[in-house]
Amino acid sequence: MDHFLNEKIKTELIVITEETLKIIENPDAKLFLETFYSRLKAVTSEEHWIELFMELSAIMYFDFPFSRSELKSIDRLLRACELISRTQEADMSIAN
Repeated sequence: MDHFLNEKIKTELIVITEETLKIIENPDAKLFLETFYSRLKAVTSEEHWIELFMELSAIMYFDFPFSRSELKSIDRLLRACELISRTQEADMSIAN
């Protein structure tokens, strides 16, 4: 599936990630998100996207101290990823 993540959606996700990175203060959490960000910009296949989403969802299991505004921004990022995943699932069920 060559067009699994169209550029508009990918750009929107990059923007949300950039906004989140601006407010994250904890250096370890920032490094985690910077790694996600660089991999997001390079994602080229559905398999890579799934891996990336799973890694991002793990952020809530690390012991990073987040402020309320940081958590809101991370939640927004996770919700965007979840929406993309659901869209991909729907596309796959329609294709089959």
